[in-house]
Formats: sequence, structure tokens, C-alpha cells
Amino acid sequence: MAGPLGIKPNQSPEELCGEAADSRVWHSSPQIDSSAAPSRSFCVLAATPFEFDLVTDLLEALQSLAPSGLKGRQGRYGRNRVTVFQTQIRAKGAGIVFDFLHRTRSCFDLALVCGFAAGLSPAVQVGDVVLYDRCLSAGEEAGECHVDPSWIRVIQRVLNRTGISLARCTGLTIDRVLTTADEKIVLGRRFSAQAADMESYHILRGMQKLAVPALVLRAISDDVTQTVPNLDLAIDEAGGLQISRLLRLFLRRPLPAARLARTSWRAADSLRRAVHSILSSC
Repeated sequence: MAGPLGIKPNQSPEELCGEAADSRVWHSSPQIDSSAAPSRSFCVLAATPFEFDLVTDLLEALQSLAPSGLKGRQGRYGRNRVTVFQTQIRAKGAGIVFDFLHRTRSCFDLALVCGFAAGLSPAVQVGDVVLYDRCLSAGEEAGECHVDPSWIRVIQRVLNRTGISLARCTGLTIDRVLTTADEKIVLGRRFSAQAADMESYHILRGMQKLAVPALVLRAISDDVTQTVPNLDLAIDEAGGLQISRLLRLFLRRPLPAARLARTSWRAADSLRRAVHSILSSC
């Protein structure tokens, strides 16, 4: 018997990632071409255009999806179907994505929340790939989301087999950019968290309501010792990153900006390799 979105609850992560012989039927929505059924279906959610493009650049046969006000694309990685949505910073556009997925009865084997994170502990360094065991919220909607440990174990084995170092950690979702080492240390100790971002908790909650299993996969773009420009000044009310504001901000803080650019490229390379490994191994 299928779940609310066509997902079979008796299928284990091991079966879906090839650790047991199995294949599943793709339940397509009217908006999605299902002429060639893939073996797996993934949904990837990224906040910024850079993170969105990092994933879509790995895909072939791309086509656009157009939930109102958001950017979404669907393509293939080998036999796998991958749908990517940009949810905006602070997950401002996530509600539109959830409404679209519910309305079209889209179903996925796994949703991946992908992007960068700030380090809150010396245990994680720039370029490290982190997988959240649980995610806390430090915003107005305080709470905690746990991730299915069986999925965590499967993805950990997949990445370890391909030589990618992975840190399992507690993530913290906040509503602002952490600009100083002191802020990061205080929050890390207060919540016993090792990484921080501005979207994961909200997306995990939304996917849980849709009965879609979801993981948070991020790469550390700035470690606990690193001072960064106040990127909040470049983020608009809709959660978009305004390039003109960002350039002015970087010109005012050239040294921290240059360091952040370097460390973000390292994080991007690590995240790209991790996503590639998951899509190619599952």
C-alpha cells in the first residue's frame, strides 16, 4: 500500500540505494514526463542560485518546472530522476514548493536539503561534508527534527565507499548570518550543535508533513574561527540574494570577503562530489 504521495512505506533505504535487490515504480504527476521510468527519484532543495546551479550542473535532459514565484528544474543523473528547487534563503519560498508537491502528488525516494553551513565547533572544518542526525531551531519556531537513522547509515556508507570524509552532527537553523567567532562559539555551546544554516529545520518539517524522507547534506563554508561579512544586508525580504548589495558589502569588507570566497569554493567542491556520489550510487 502506498503512502500519501505514492511512497511505499515498506521500502527500506537499503533497498532504495541498491543494498538489496529492488526496483520501484515511478508515480508521475501530470506536469512531469514519465516516458522513461528511472530507478530512483530524488528531490533536492537549495537556498541560493549558486547552490541550485551546483546540483543542476550535474544533470542531463533538464526541463523547467514552474511553481509560481520559484525556480525548479528536473533532469536525470544516469537512470535517476532528480528534481531541484530553489527555496530561497531562510526557506522563504519553501511553502510554495510544498504546495506544488502536494498539489501534483509528486513522490520521491528521498529529499536532500543541500547547501553550505557555518561551523559552530572545531570538530568541523572548512570543506567538511556534514550530515545532520537532528536539526534544532533557534528561531521563533523553536523545535527539533530527527532524521531517520537508517537513511543516515545508508548515505554514510555510500560516501565512505567513494572516499568522501563525512561528519555526522547536530545542525542548528537560525534566522541570521553568524558573522563572528564569538557568536558561533556561544550558539554551538548553547545548543550542542556543530553546524548552522538558515533553512534546514523548516524544510525537514515540511517534508515530514508530506511523508517524504529527507536528509540534510551540507558543506562547511566558514569555520568557527572565521569572521564573515554581514550577508544579511544583501538578503531581501523574499529571501533572495541581491548581487548589487553583495558587491557593495564585499567592497567594504574586502579581506573577510576574499577569505569567504575561497572557503566557499572549497565547500562547493566538497558538496558537489558528495551529491555526485549519492546520485551515482543510489
